[in-house]
Amino acid sequence: AIASPAECQGDFEDLPPNLPPAIVPASTPELAYLVPWGRSASARFLAAALRQGLRVATTDRTFVQNGQQFPAGTLIIKVKENGPGIAEAVGKIANSAAADVYGTATGWMDEGPNFGSRYVSYLPADLNVAMAWDRPTLASSAGAARYVMEREFGYPVTAIRTQQLASGDLSSFKTIILPDTGASETYDGVLGANGTRHLRDWLEAGGTLVALGPGAVNFLSHPHVEMLAVNEEESIDETEPKAKPETAAAATHGSEAAAESSSSNRKPGKLISSDTEFQKAITPDAELPDSLHGVLLRAKVNGESWLTAGVPQTVNVLVTGRAIFTPIKQDKGLNAAYYEAPDRILASGFMWEPNRKQLAYKPFLILQRVGRGNVIAFTSDPTFRGYMDGLHLLLLNAVFRGPSHAVPAGTGFGEESR
Repeated sequence: AIASPAECQGDFEDLPPNLPPAIVPASTPELAYLVPWGRSASARFLAAALRQGLRVATTDRTFVQNGQQFPAGTLIIKVKENGPGIAEAVGKIANSAAADVYGTATGWMDEGPNFGSRYVSYLPADLNVAMAWDRPTLASSAGAARYVMEREFGYPVTAIRTQQLASGDLSSFKTIILPDTGASETYDGVLGANGTRHLRDWLEAGGTLVALGPGAVNFLSHPHVEMLAVNEEESIDETEPKAKPETAAAATHGSEAAAESSSSNRKPGKLISSDTEFQKAITPDAELPDSLHGVLLRAKVNGESWLTAGVPQTVNVLVTGRAIFTPIKQDKGLNAAYYEAPDRILASGFMWEPNRKQLAYKPFLILQRVGRGNVIAFTSDPTFRGYMDGLHLLLLNAVFRGPSHAVPAGTGFGEESR
């Protein structure tokens, strides 16, 4: 708005985005194009390349060629695998995405794995992505995730009502995103037992399931679901540890008394002689941690996983609510990113002291193989309001690279997801 009584006149004009110029080889390379991973521009390049049907491979390890270092996640587009129009296609995509592209005439490396290594995998050509929509998803979480995928990076997502996920044909989708949920509804309440089993069958057959936020993570970790081997934690009471029986006889007597009381819906009598004892008697045996209203926490990244390719060693995570999850055991999966030590965890904002202590070393990003597929769980939503730019590469690694590390049913081969 302009604070003036004068009438404004003129025409509107479309202005192109002010993007830095792309680096593109002047001529078609003999072997392949290389797009270093780690910037939003390279992610936009990948999204556009997949939409245009290019055959794209990606590496899980850093390599050095002709003295230049290419980070883990670097895209590899072989010339002969993509037809005669590949030079024009790569040039247009690079310029629209402002991505840097390099050419190579050889697969020989100074350091690191070559293009035929087991650390190099192809992204599926038909990488269709679905997202749970409507009940029980939180509108802000579903909307932000879709905004990031479609508007920030230009990759289409099929929104499917959660009830339809319970029985619909999911075989055409490589990745399904589960946004966070509200406080009133849950995924298991909408899907039901049969719908949950249907989703698990798709996952075990080679799907990639991405959970955004504590509501989705809680669903996957529920004892009746068992798609994620973590648990939500109760708050820690450091002031008064629970009393234990002094002897084995006392323990036996206590268990017998408890069994008798349970069978008759009775409890042993107890005298309450003061207001202090009354307050103690009405305090719940277990409580959830205090709620956080939005703080930035530092998380340490495991740089050895394909899931964290191109991501710095530390990321800042916006955390709200009271959900804290246990780390996953090494024989079950990988804590791909976890919060820093108590004295380093807080990057910005205010958090309660018990939260600071309890959140330390707890997971932010978890990877678990289930059958032939992968579960990737973010304990805090990385797409919060669409502005957590530093976390978007983790989401895109999950959505795009997850299917290349799953084993679709019928292929008869595969590799470990970690």
